[in-house]
Amino acid sequence: MSKQIAALEKQIGYALFRRHEGRLTITTEAKYLFDEVASTLSHLDTLWEAMLRLQGLDVGQLEIGKPPGPSYVFLPRLFRQFLASRPNVRLKLLATNSTLIQRKVSL
Repeated sequence: MSKQIAALEKQIGYALFRRHEGRLTITTEAKYLFDEVASTLSHLDTLWEAMLRLQGLDVGQLEIGKPPGPSYVFLPRLFRQFLASRPNVRLKLLATNSTLIQRKVSL
């Protein structure tokens, strides 16, 4: 596990834990990253549920708004799976702040 943490820290460019006398303490950056990842995963769950509700639809446009963040790693695979059996469905992704997303949803 420590090798994986060290590799991640090297990749992102900052420490996730402070190491002192064999003990680990979470850094402020790690707390922020954790909150962002948890939020992204929550949004992905909601997105997946919406896509499941649309399974019976074969034609149309699906517009998805999401705040910027690490979900770019997960979304392409999820979208490919959804669109593979729906050639007549178009997907539009808006990556912006949550205020603009709320404004567009309320239109």
